[in-house]
Amino acid sequence: MHTDSTLDLLESTTTELGREMRSFRKGTCAQFHTTELPGEQAARARRKSRKKKSNNVPAVHAEPTTATRKPAVEKSEGKQFNLITYKFHALADYVKTIRLFGSTDSYTSQIGELAHRCIKRLYSRTNKKNAMEQVTRHERRETKFRLAREKADADSRSKARHPHHGVNESPNQDTSSLDQDDEVHHYMSNSRNSPHDLTSFTRDFRNDPATKDFIPKLKNHLLGRLLDREFDGDEFSDFNDAERNTVRIVNNRVYSVSTLRVNYTTYDVRRGQDSMNPRTHADVMVRSPETGPGASQFWYARILGVFHASVYHSGPLAQTSSVQPMEFLWVRWFGSAVGYRHGSKRARLPKVGFVPDTDESAFGFLDPSLVIRGCHLIPAFVDGRTSDLLRCEHSAGRAADEVDDWEAFYVNM
Repeated sequence: MHTDSTLDLLESTTTELGREMRSFRKGTCAQFHTTELPGEQAARARRKSRKKKSNNVPAVHAEPTTATRKPAVEKSEGKQFNLITYKFHALADYVKTIRLFGSTDSYTSQIGELAHRCIKRLYSRTNKKNAMEQVTRHERRETKFRLAREKADADSRSKARHPHHGVNESPNQDTSSLDQDDEVHHYMSNSRNSPHDLTSFTRDFRNDPATKDFIPKLKNHLLGRLLDREFDGDEFSDFNDAERNTVRIVNNRVYSVSTLRVNYTTYDVRRGQDSMNPRTHADVMVRSPETGPGASQFWYARILGVFHASVYHSGPLAQTSSVQPMEFLWVRWFGSAVGYRHGSKRARLPKVGFVPDTDESAFGFLDPSLVIRGCHLIPAFVDGRTSDLLRCEHSAGRAADEVDDWEAFYVNM
C-alpha cells in the first residue's frame, strides 16, 4: 500500500540509493581488481566460438585435414560492477508508475497471457476452417462445465456447513472443520470430549493464586458480556452475589478444547490466521482500553485454557430466556515494564512481564472476539527467571514442567 507521503519517501530513498551505488562503483570497486569466474570465462569462450562459426562460410573445395587444432585458451577478463542494466534503469520509474497505475501488486500481465494460451489451445482443436466460430463454441462449452462444477462445489460446502434436519449427530462431534469461514473473526471446536466441573479448578489446585475466586470471576466475565458491557480490563468486578446468581452454567460444566484460531489482516492487507493453544503458541494481544498520555496501545496475555459452556441467564435484565453457548479464554495477564522506554527512536522493542500474583487482575477471562492475533514474546534472558511473580511451585498458571517464570519478555514486532 502507498500514500502520497510514502511515495515521497520512496522517491527520495531511490535518489539516495542511486547516489550511493555510483559512489560504491567509483570509490569502493576501484580499489579491487576483480576478474571473471571460471564458469563465466568458459561461457564467454563458447559464445565467441558459436559466433565465429555462424559468421564463417565454409569453402566449397576445402580439402579435409587430419590435424586437429587445439582451441585457444581464453584469457580471463576483468569484471567490473555494472550499473548499466535494466534493473537500475527502471528504479527511477517506480514512483511515477505507482502514481499512475497503483502499487505493482494491483495488476499483472499474467491474466492476458493465460487467456492467450487458452485461445491457442482451443485453436489447436479446430480444423482451421472458420476457426473463430469453432474456438467460440469450445470456449462456451468449457465455461458451462466450469460454472456447473463451481455450483456443485458451493452446494456441497453449504450442505456440509448446514446439515439437513433429522440427520443423527453425535453431541460430541467436532464440527469446527465444517464451520470454518474466512469472514468470521475466530472459531474453536464445539467438542464436549473434555468436560470439567467448575469446582475442580479450586479443588485440584488448592492455595493456587491462578484459581483463586475462579467461579466468581468467570460469572462476572460472562454476566458482563451478557449485558453487553464494553470490556475495560477489570473483569466487571462490581457485580454482587445476587447478580452473579442470575448466570447459571448448565450442569456446572465447562468444556476445554485444544485450539483457538483467529483470522486477521496482515500488514500487506491479506488474510492471515493464527492458531493459539496453551501448550506451544499461547500468547495473544488485545486492544488496550487505557486512555490518556502514556497509555499502552496493546495488552498481552498468555492463554491457560480455551473453553466453551452452555449458559442460562435469568432475571429482569436477561435478553433471552434460552440457553446459549459462550466461549471464553482463561488467561494470565502481562503488564508493561515499569520505567522502560521503547520505540523506533530508541531502537527498543516493548517490554512486558507477568503481573504479580498479589494483584487481583493477574488472572482472568477474555472474550475470544477481542483477540487481535497471536504474538511472539522473547524472554529477556539477561533479566533471568524468578518465582516471585507466582509464589506457587506447581500452579495452573504455568506449564506442568515449570516452577518459575521469566522476569520479563520483549514483544517481537
